[in-house]
Amino acid sequence: MVKSLGGSLKIQRKSLSQFSTSYIVVTLMESKYSKRVIEKLNQIAEALPNLTPKEVISYWITAELEEAEMLYKLSESFRDIAKNDEIANVLLKLARESAEHAESLLDVYKKAFQSEEVLQVSLPSLEVVLQEELLTKFLKDGNYMGLLRALREVEIIAHRTYLYLSEYVEDEKLRDIFKWLAEEELRHYELINNLYRTQLSLK
Repeated sequence: MVKSLGGSLKIQRKSLSQFSTSYIVVTLMESKYSKRVIEKLNQIAEALPNLTPKEVISYWITAELEEAEMLYKLSESFRDIAKNDEIANVLLKLARESAEHAESLLDVYKKAFQSEEVLQVSLPSLEVVLQEELLTKFLKDGNYMGLLRALREVEIIAHRTYLYLSEYVEDEKLRDIFKWLAEEELRHYELINNLYRTQLSLK
């Protein structure tokens, strides 16, 4: 079954319905998060296949902005609490890039739907759901190496999410958006991984 909007953007809902099963299995196997977080991840995975293209882009615009805010808070925490400017600067860079992602998605949204008003989608941001718990743990015990390891996992989960969606989107422009986001999240993973290895070598 193909769900279309205005004859422009199309998503294969039948294929996307596989997303909630295969994606969440990977998450449950690899994640060390609380039951509350896993439940939210399931909520996201089950809801995404049922969104229209307009809702999908609206969701990711908001998600990228929320991620930018969360990364900025993490950056400030590392600067003020851990006194580690190197980590703080990398997180600040990632925050700015997430904001830029949102701007790029908004441009696509305006062109595709001739509208500047983004829809309100009642679905939590994937990466913020994960990072909220990480921030709480970091502020509690100051284990920034553990936080960096967990952030790597967040970026990989986001990468796989975007990549999976790109494989089941029929519209070429929307497919390119998800592929681009997947590449960006993989690059974020590599930045955090390199930072982690550098910090580890200093211990």
